[in-house]
Amino acid sequence: MLVARTQWNLVRPMIEPAADRVIAFTFHTLKEKIVEMKINDPKLEDFIYQIEGRKLSLIEELPKSGEHPFTTISLVK
Repeated sequence: MLVARTQWNLVRPMIEPAADRVIAFTFHTLKEKIVEMKINDPKLEDFIYQIEGRKLSLIEELPKSGEHPFTTISLVK
């Protein structure tokens, strides 16, 4: 099941306890783009989500050596 961030808080209590695995997609982009996203959608706040007691950021600043945005996929649970 793929869940958008806007739906996570709604469905989390129902699906998190039953999930065998939780996979997170983390978007890495330029700091300026993160600021722009926050301006366009104030609900984004700090992009931090709680999953099984872990804090997980779904948007990260691009490493200093990076020039192009990329997404990483990681197993959370």
